[in-house]
Amino acid sequence: METFALRDDDSRTRGSSGDGNTGIAGIQGPLDPPPPAQGTVLNSRHKRRLGFSAPTQHASPAAQPMSFVSPSTIQPASRGPATPTISRGPLGTRQKQFKPQTSKPTATPQASKRDARPKPYVLEVPPMAPVYPNKKFSDFFPWKGNHPEDQVTEAQARSGQYDKMQLAAGKLTIGRPQLYPILKQKNGLSTLSSLFLSVLEKRQNYSRITVPSTFKPPPRVTLADHKRETWLRDLANPAVSLRRLSRTIPHGVRGKALLDQCSSKNIPPTRAIWFVRCVGANDLRGLKRKGASSLAFGNEARWIKEWTGQVIQFIDKAASECGSLPDTAWKKKMIYALRLSAQLYSEHLLDRTAFLDWYLSLLENPNLDLLPLSLLISSIYWKDLLRIRRTGHRFAEALLGKAQLIMESEDVDIYLPLLRRLSVLITDILISHRESLIIPRNWARYKSILESCVDTTNPQVEACLQNVIHRNNSLCLSPKPKTSDPTFSPQRLVIDILDSATMPYDFDKIIKDCVAVIADHSLFVQCLCEWAVTSLRVGLYRVYLAAAILRQEAKAGTALQEPIMTFLERFSAVPGNKSKVYLLISELVRAEKFSLPNYMRWLIARGVLRPFTNMDKEQPCHVRLLAELPFAGASTHAKNLRNSLLEGAGFSTTMEAQTLVDAKKLVSSRLGGLLSQAIPPPGPTSKFTTEELDFLRALSRNQMTDIALWIRSSVRRHIVEGAPVGPNNWRDLTVEVGITAITLQQFLLVRKILEEFEDYGILSDVLKMVCSSDISGVLSSIADTVSYNIETFSVLGSANDILQLLFNRYKKLQLRRTIEKYVLASFVDLASFLVCNQEIRRQLQHDLAIYDQRHPMAHSPVSDNEFLSVMQDGTADFNEELDRLLQNGSTIDKQTLTRLFESIVSRVETLFGDNAAYGRFSFVSLMKLRQLDASSFDILMNNWINRLFLNISGRPPLLHTFAILIAGSCVDLGVVVKSALQFLNNPSVGMKLPRSTVSELTAQILELIVGEAFDGCNLTDQEIYSLKRKRQTFERNSPGVLVEIIYRSIELCAAEGSFDLDSRIRGLIISKPIIHQLRSLSTSQPSLLMANLLEPLSKNSQPALLKWLRLLIDHLLDDHDSSGSLLGVHIVTNIWVDLTDPDADVQVSRLLQLANDFSIRLCQLKMRIIFDGQRGGSPSSNTNITQTFFRGIASDFKQKATVWSDLVSVLDENCARHIRTHAEEQFLQSMTLPVSVEMNGNNEYLARASLAVIEATSTNVRAASGNGQNIAAALVEKLNMLVQYMMHHQEEGESPKPTEAVTGKDMMSELRTW
Repeated sequence: METFALRDDDSRTRGSSGDGNTGIAGIQGPLDPPPPAQGTVLNSRHKRRLGFSAPTQHASPAAQPMSFVSPSTIQPASRGPATPTISRGPLGTRQKQFKPQTSKPTATPQASKRDARPKPYVLEVPPMAPVYPNKKFSDFFPWKGNHPEDQVTEAQARSGQYDKMQLAAGKLTIGRPQLYPILKQKNGLSTLSSLFLSVLEKRQNYSRITVPSTFKPPPRVTLADHKRETWLRDLANPAVSLRRLSRTIPHGVRGKALLDQCSSKNIPPTRAIWFVRCVGANDLRGLKRKGASSLAFGNEARWIKEWTGQVIQFIDKAASECGSLPDTAWKKKMIYALRLSAQLYSEHLLDRTAFLDWYLSLLENPNLDLLPLSLLISSIYWKDLLRIRRTGHRFAEALLGKAQLIMESEDVDIYLPLLRRLSVLITDILISHRESLIIPRNWARYKSILESCVDTTNPQVEACLQNVIHRNNSLCLSPKPKTSDPTFSPQRLVIDILDSATMPYDFDKIIKDCVAVIADHSLFVQCLCEWAVTSLRVGLYRVYLAAAILRQEAKAGTALQEPIMTFLERFSAVPGNKSKVYLLISELVRAEKFSLPNYMRWLIARGVLRPFTNMDKEQPCHVRLLAELPFAGASTHAKNLRNSLLEGAGFSTTMEAQTLVDAKKLVSSRLGGLLSQAIPPPGPTSKFTTEELDFLRALSRNQMTDIALWIRSSVRRHIVEGAPVGPNNWRDLTVEVGITAITLQQFLLVRKILEEFEDYGILSDVLKMVCSSDISGVLSSIADTVSYNIETFSVLGSANDILQLLFNRYKKLQLRRTIEKYVLASFVDLASFLVCNQEIRRQLQHDLAIYDQRHPMAHSPVSDNEFLSVMQDGTADFNEELDRLLQNGSTIDKQTLTRLFESIVSRVETLFGDNAAYGRFSFVSLMKLRQLDASSFDILMNNWINRLFLNISGRPPLLHTFAILIAGSCVDLGVVVKSALQFLNNPSVGMKLPRSTVSELTAQILELIVGEAFDGCNLTDQEIYSLKRKRQTFERNSPGVLVEIIYRSIELCAAEGSFDLDSRIRGLIISKPIIHQLRSLSTSQPSLLMANLLEPLSKNSQPALLKWLRLLIDHLLDDHDSSGSLLGVHIVTNIWVDLTDPDADVQVSRLLQLANDFSIRLCQLKMRIIFDGQRGGSPSSNTNITQTFFRGIASDFKQKATVWSDLVSVLDENCARHIRTHAEEQFLQSMTLPVSVEMNGNNEYLARASLAVIEATSTNVRAASGNGQNIAAALVEKLNMLVQYMMHHQEEGESPKPTEAVTGKDMMSELRTW
């Protein structure tokens, strides 16, 4: 291999070794560098020198000796020129080699004429060489003959060349000798601190800019279009300096136009930022010229927000063009928009808060197609999003919401990569920013999503997850069981947990909280059954919720048979409804969690049926249950045993079977075409009479279940399984396969029967089957049914399933025909509940919002004369013409709408009550007229409602006037009631109108809310059901308005007035719907009920109001099996009879009997009312009340200890002191001597009861001076007497009398007790 090397001096000696290596002559010392590799020469400074190495293919077979040559006469090793290359040696030094290139092709004749004389080689500086400020290059010394390294000496040959550091005089030693004595002094540390401070201060002064800024924004000049385009193209060209462009900038390029120009011209982001700064500076300078007022600062802030909005619109526009542009063009534009916006954000040229809010709203968008873009943007603003908890919480919830949407989507496989990316982001937040996952409000919704998105096998992730779960659970608003609280019994805590359970119901969480309070599962089962059937709680959903919880408990291994039988035996002492008990046990039998054979064995083994000669409904629950339980799925042996037991107890099974046959005939006669093909289908007006409904309600639960199963199987048979065969054996392919053939009236009757039977499990199955109907009325009624009974269907878990079926049917029918708007509105009402799919809710709301746009009615304005001429014609002609105008898509102006509205309502007012058919037609016309302009129509309707309030005598009741309008969603019930309250609360109304008119209006408002007399309303069954659903929605959404109207009605009843009118108002207030609503508020919102109704009435000094309040509380505390005797017709006819006893001691006695864990809040209020009514009374009456209260507590203090404490806690100090004094006296009197055998147990029981009362009143009574000393002295005296008595018997050895304690052991036991 032939090599050439450049050396610094040709006078140096050259030596060669036997192996062909070349090097500097000399002896290798121990400190010398290692010998160089082949073809490489090291200088004396240990640096690799420049060398030329020829390629292998041009190398000669033998190595040539190395020679030192002048740089101007380089001896070539190949035909081609040399090219320098840089490589790294083994010691990290720079090696610069010149590898000759391959020879060029043979020169042409023209090239041979050129100057071929050799030219001197000029060594060029490598482009990567570092440059000093004085234009010198680091570590690069071309050979010029005058460098110290070029002089070869013996020392250099032996030791090599090295640069000696020139040290100035006085710097040859370290600074420790000079500084250490100073630091050893006392002020050495302060001296050093002062030194450092002075250095920092000088450095700060040197780094500070003291010269004032001379920068001025470039002026804006109006340029022609071509000049402006030229300027923008120059701006996009990096070769054009900004200094030249900053002389003037074009005027008019700002806002969205500026961003569009930057994107279209592809201006580099940094130059675009400069342009934005210039434009923004000019705009802000123009705003500041207006002065330093608050208006100028407000304009500046508004300009920044507007500019941020324009940037957001720029990004949205770029994103929306996906699909309209080619993929490459759109990607390029989108990337530019994101880069530019990110640069603006980082330069603080945007309102960061508004920009982040926009991004979070983009991420919260339910459209999954935007998720990839959202995730891309999140990587840019990740730190800023998680820096603040406000945005961090929204960001984390949005990511979890997206993960939930993907998991619930049908196309999970398509979105699986996005779900994995979301899992990575959520895991990162969980590890690094756990505070963003503290979301107690939505924790119940996102807990399972978070657990499924993270890898729990990782110990670090699992630890972070448990930390987040613990922190969220500690902040959640759900009730926490407090087993250590001595003031509440475990049963009370379980009841509170069950009362606070809301949709969507989490059975596992409810069981977990309840079991944490009551460890005994048997007691928990009994308490749960009591809560499900008590009459002091409202809602049939409680029965199904209890059944679902009991099913969960049975799956976990809890034995249910024994606790349920114990509950049935003591049901007589429980305030509840027997029909709900039978329904609860029937649901457990249907789920095979309650054994019928074991129940019958229990009856036989204990001989329970032997004392009974009949099985009437008045018999105890555990006895009558045998006739009520459904045996439809039981074995033949079990059925025969049941019949034998019933026949032996005087129950006729033959009559039971005949009653079932009669009931099926009645149902078949109404459901023709469904249950019996021989009977024609029911007509639009077909319905059950009152007597028929009473007959169906009187059936046993066994008979109801048989009829319900029979109806369900008949509905299933009416599902079209195949296309019917027509004439000539051709199938009718126009009939869709898999749909139900049930008609609207058949469905309404089936729903009526199953709701009367309270069998919502069968009703849920029927609704799922009927969801395949093509009839719009059926689909709307299904949605209304689920909405009306949303709690029950939520417990059954079928609410969301039915909504999904309805939504799928809606999408399928939408492809074939136009779906009516009222159907879509019913679907939206159902989807508005939390248990339903929120994605479906958003889609339905979106479809309802754009319904009028999809089906526009804006073709030709309605002619005023045309419409009025139709009004003058007959009813049928007007209805047909109005339908024609609506179908043609007509609009109407406000003036014409007002004239038409007034024409219709004037005709309605003129013919009030004369022609029901025409009145219904007029109301239907109003509903159709509202479709033309809803907002203007609502204003006109409100004015008409206020006008009707003044005309009480000249119109029908409000129920007859507004029932059909409310049922048809033309008028909101809440609007009517709120308008009535505003009218009644107006002071001028009370002065102008007589009291009878005001009372009549109040009675009509209550009838509109709870009235059941629909005879004069001319409503169909479907409209009546819709009206009930609207009432339920009003009671759920506006409880405060309902309570206010009730309070106003009670005030009117308390004053003197008409007997008939006041009786009517009282009957409405204590009617079943009002009482149920008030009971519901007493558990869900007790503060609202107390503050707005019960407290104002109790604080009023009028005896009539207090008497009315006691009557109302008595109805709320009703604990009878059937509430009809108190809340039905009998109470209306005898409304003036006060059910409360005038004697206070009797009221206290009754109250103590009613007090339990379910009624404690209402009992506390009534207790306070009773004692407040006795203020200023005679001492004897106060003593009687105190004694009665004490006797009631002492009689059952063990079972109801916490109940008595709660009752006493509401009393004032004076009443509590009376009770405490009486209890202290009874306690001291119980320590009687001599101690008799008969009185020993009673005295101990009385003493313990007295101590319980004293403890309960300890918080209400302040310690009086000397009172404690008197009690202590009395106790010491009694104990001393007891000791003396015992010692006397022991010393004398007298035999005890038969009536006294017989042994000294009993004496010691008595003494120990006291």
